[in-house]
Amino acid sequence: MGTPPNKSKKTTAVKTDEVKSINNKFAEEISQRKEFGRSSWMALLVPAVGTFAVFSSLMLNIVRTYQKHGFPEDSLRQRDIVIIAIPALLIGYATLEAIEIMESEG
Repeated sequence: MGTPPNKSKKTTAVKTDEVKSINNKFAEEISQRKEFGRSSWMALLVPAVGTFAVFSSLMLNIVRTYQKHGFPEDSLRQRDIVIIAIPALLIGYATLEAIEIMESEG
């Protein structure tokens, strides 16, 4: 009656293949997550550059207008001040929302 065949080498090879397969799957998922995150940030890049370009143009025009005409003492009416205040309020609100999101996730 002979000795039973040694199956441990075969089992070890199968386990090694399974471990490699699982590791490859996790590495692939991590790579996909990183690429998705990168593409999400890149999607923000174009609007951000455009926004900064518009903002810098606005600041230059404010400086030039101030140099030419001085401060608008009686030029602004109440509705003009409200219109000017709207972006400041929106920026403040968006900043508060961003802070709350970061605190809830952190």
